[in-house]
Amino acid sequence: MRPLISERSSLLKRRLLAAVSALQTVEGVNQDKIGAIGFCFGGLCALDLARHRIGLKAAVSFHGTLTAIPELELDHIDTSIQVHHGDADPHIKAESVAEFMQEMRTRKADWSFISYGNAQHGFTEPRRIWKRSAATLTEKCCFNQCPLTEIHKMCCPETRPKG
Repeated sequence: MRPLISERSSLLKRRLLAAVSALQTVEGVNQDKIGAIGFCFGGLCALDLARHRIGLKAAVSFHGTLTAIPELELDHIDTSIQVHHGDADPHIKAESVAEFMQEMRTRKADWSFISYGNAQHGFTEPRRIWKRSAATLTEKCCFNQCPLTEIHKMCCPETRPKG
């Protein structure tokens, strides 16, 4: 993905626009209700589609890179944007969050930014979420007394007590 990130205003833009154009040719697609959603690199792509002002209804980014496209003019964004961000994401610095918010204000975008406290990068990945929850259950419940024990044993056999 790194080569595409360095070519956001050229190669990546062409690929994103080609994907939207292909979607627009699909029978039954409501042209007024096309949106983009992405996770990580896909979150960056969803935001970039909004930045390119191609008439998307909405763009949603989950733990995506927030950096603006440097050579792009800061015109008004007409796409509604929603960003879901892990507060403890080591890949996205606080400065990037502040710069993104300022970009959205400057571009007079309709946007919302939800920051999840203590959430790491990739916080939506189901196995990561369950393992964190399982660790909490294991720590807080005695296996012989916790009502969630049997569910926990079925879902996370690797955490079953030995012996």
